[in-house]
Amino acid sequence: MIELKEFTFRYRESVEPVVRDVNLTIPDGTFVGITGAAGSGKSTVAKKVAGMLGFHYLDTGAMYRTIALYMLKKEVDIDDV
Repeated sequence: MIELKEFTFRYRESVEPVVRDVNLTIPDGTFVGITGAAGSGKSTVAKKVAGMLGFHYLDTGAMYRTIALYMLKKEVDIDDV
């Protein structure tokens, strides 16, 4: 089980937290998706939790944006995908 209690994160001590008081319990064997508005701290929470557990973090959003940019530059027809 993974459990966070009142998880708060700030980039520097002198600034306001970018994530504040997150409580989270993930039972063993569970898959989790983190959703929210742009800039709400999804990636920050995922990176920090992965780091705390010794896992690697894969930014799938960046991966999909990179693939989309490649396809646009190569003028790949969406019907061919």
